[in-house]
Amino acid sequence: MRERGWGRCIQISSRNAISAYAKFGPYGAAKAALNNLTLSLSKALAGTGVTSNGIMPGLIYTPLVEDWFKTLARQQGSYDPAVGRDFAIKNVLRQTVGRIGEAKDIAFAVCMIASPLNDFMTGTTFRVDGGATPTV
Repeated sequence: MRERGWGRCIQISSRNAISAYAKFGPYGAAKAALNNLTLSLSKALAGTGVTSNGIMPGLIYTPLVEDWFKTLARQQGSYDPAVGRDFAIKNVLRQTVGRIGEAKDIAFAVCMIASPLNDFMTGTTFRVDGGATPTV
């Protein structure tokens, strides 16, 4: 990428990198290291035409997440995963957008960062979490 004078380094970490949870300490620490790598790379690649940015996804709908929704639904007296999903949105995640993230939400962020039009942003990590992580 340096030789070509153009490139995009994109790291995918997690909102757990900036929002600590007792059960996910090592995971969060590893993801925080990715955020540090993002910034370090941007400095190491300064003036080369190569940028380095990251994405911190929140909860993204996957089969594992669906299993969690089923468990939450059973705890609410239902077998409908949508009941668990709605409970999670309202009581656990407190998503400000009112829905769970999807792979396309992360794909959009990657496309934006990877765009040739994006040559001024580098060294930053974007939260793509539906507003679930309270930061200023």
